[in-house]
Amino acid sequence: MRDVVVPDDARTHSASSNVFSQYLRLMFTFLTHLSIELYVYRRKMLLPIRPYENRLAVNLITSIQADLERLRGLIQPQDSQPDPKDPRNKTSDGKFTPRGVEVCYRLFDIGKTRYAVAEAMNISFGAATHRLDAWKRAGGRDRKKMRLD
Repeated sequence: MRDVVVPDDARTHSASSNVFSQYLRLMFTFLTHLSIELYVYRRKMLLPIRPYENRLAVNLITSIQADLERLRGLIQPQDSQPDPKDPRNKTSDGKFTPRGVEVCYRLFDIGKTRYAVAEAMNISFGAATHRLDAWKRAGGRDRKKMRLD
């Protein structure tokens, strides 16, 4: 799991405290539902489980999973746009490194044109066209993204 670097500004503090309060609210809801379900289970321990009780448990689990997914989306780090002029993108002879290819593909992912990519990465229009075709063959926006270090 990647570490989340939190910048030191007021917006981030309010956003992280908002996420934390949502997390606490979610956990309180979960524990409340769990304690109610345990109470019901203890009361009816010797009785057979009825189908509607299964549905209640499944609905509770589904609700908790949906809330956890929403919370995960709030706290996961967002992808930032990589620097196209980074020296790690090209080798000494001017060819793209695997990182440079991925940066180029990410520029296409966010909707940049061949002209914009050529200008941003300081390559020719023909090279940008070649990369665009390779990006399309790799699946376009649905391709498997490589991790940038």
